[in-house]
Amino acid sequence: MKWLFAPLALLSLWACSTSPGATAAPADAGLDDADAGFPCDATVSKGPWVLHVDGTSAIVRWETCRAGTPLGVSYAPEAGGARLHATAVESAFVVDRTLKNFSPIPDYAGTWYMHDAKLTGLAPSTCYAYGLDADGTIRARFCTARNPGDTVRFLAIGDTNPALGFSTRDILKHTVPLGFDFAMHGGDIEYYDSAIETYSYWFELMPPLLRGGAFLPAIGNHDSDDQTGEPNDKYEQYTERFWGDAGFDGANEYYAYQTGGVWFLTVDTEEPITQGSVQYQWVQTELAKAAASPGYRFSIFYLHRPFLTCGDTGDDTAALAQLQPLFTQYKVPLVIQAHMHGYERFETPGLTLVTTGGGGGNINDVNANTSRSYCHQRVASGPFYHAMMFEITPGQISAKAIDDQGNVRDQFQHAVP
Repeated sequence: MKWLFAPLALLSLWACSTSPGATAAPADAGLDDADAGFPCDATVSKGPWVLHVDGTSAIVRWETCRAGTPLGVSYAPEAGGARLHATAVESAFVVDRTLKNFSPIPDYAGTWYMHDAKLTGLAPSTCYAYGLDADGTIRARFCTARNPGDTVRFLAIGDTNPALGFSTRDILKHTVPLGFDFAMHGGDIEYYDSAIETYSYWFELMPPLLRGGAFLPAIGNHDSDDQTGEPNDKYEQYTERFWGDAGFDGANEYYAYQTGGVWFLTVDTEEPITQGSVQYQWVQTELAKAAASPGYRFSIFYLHRPFLTCGDTGDDTAALAQLQPLFTQYKVPLVIQAHMHGYERFETPGLTLVTTGGGGGNINDVNANTSRSYCHQRVASGPFYHAMMFEITPGQISAKAIDDQGNVRDQFQHAVP
């Protein structure tokens, strides 16, 4: 399998990334710390990243530490074409407490300003380069949803902890240049309890992933846990603020995305997913809706806590047993899971399950529970940092597990419609 992408094309296409009349802001940009109530020394404090992509539209999102910064996004097809411009809507968000721990960049309490620019009238199955008026040095890209039957490439990673060491950053160094339409995250996006990471610091370290394509995360236990004394404080003040409205037809916690005739569904494993639950009913309805859609091929399911694992975390065989009839009925050949910090691949009748939780958190014991009755179905595993690159072509899913040294540690193909 040959991975094709030329990320340097962004630099040549975007030699002048700001809109007419806009200029790149200097490092201090005249920002006033007193106005913000905390250090405010850059026009763009977090981002940008892309969410909510379909065949003709996308949302570009970024955050600033003060109001009134330039609100525009300039964009053009990577292959060449007219450069267009869109204006963002600015909204204020109040963070009610400062989290410092040992991170070099605290998450400061105060008012922050999110910007959402909705790009419309895009061409299907097309990759775009874009830049921000607020910072002319930023180069980023995204791809609109592919036409049914077109090749789809995506990156899957889980449990990222880039401040813990170089593992997350090394993984991205070896995988992002391979090219992807979007990045699927298996949850536990950022870890406060590593004691050296804040979201502000996380955003300093993760631009290679966020600027390589759209970002579609699942919700993990560390994305909705209580770190600062208020129930669900992190989810409401950080996870939902940054990644809300990522997909379609569900909620911020569970949603769907479609590209190339393939539907991707994610659920929140911190909430019930068994029969009778809101999420189960949504999955059932969404799979039926997908299967009735023109050009439908199959669906892929991704989540944080694993259905099956022989490692040192819990499993959820009951939920898998209840969802399996839906997977069979509506052609779900692949489940992508995380939470267990390592790599696993299970081959069960008609269904491949991969654990891709080696995105940067401390590696777990991948063999802690090999006595579980299904562990004979685990055909590959290892305690290594990694991400996965997937390519969907007519009749086949191809996948590679690539470690933080650039080595391919496992690869497989799965026949699909």
